[in-house]
Amino acid sequence: MKKLFLLLFILPVTWSVSQAMNDEPAAMNRTLPDKAVQFIEKHFPNDDILQISTEYARQGESYEVKLENGFELTFDKQGHWVEVDGEMQSVPHAIIPGKIADYIHKHYAGERIVSIENEDQHYEVRLSGGQELTFERNGKFSGREN
Repeated sequence: MKKLFLLLFILPVTWSVSQAMNDEPAAMNRTLPDKAVQFIEKHFPNDDILQISTEYARQGESYEVKLENGFELTFDKQGHWVEVDGEMQSVPHAIIPGKIADYIHKHYAGERIVSIENEDQHYEVRLSGGQELTFERNGKFSGREN
């Protein structure tokens, strides 16, 4: 009898929690800093958030966001973007600094930027062909890994 009572109690609670998570992706936005929410709304307006996780490291708190389109986004604790990774999808053009986009267009015609990291001192870019490039903060090319 106790098992039946426990089962009858747990099932509705579990169902309610899963429904709240599935039916209200906007509610998940409340766990992100405002700047991160604005970034997602601007660059990925038609894509729902599937998952948000908070990471804690020496350099501070960060947020990992997975979108329904396959993109994975990382934000720092203030909500500034740190990484945009589309796997093999192109990163939205508006995110890429102009000098970096121009360099890629000129030197890697036909390649797409599929990942960009916004590091403290530089940007790291991964192209659809697998090449990884580094750029200074001012957009000047500074090196290649592959």
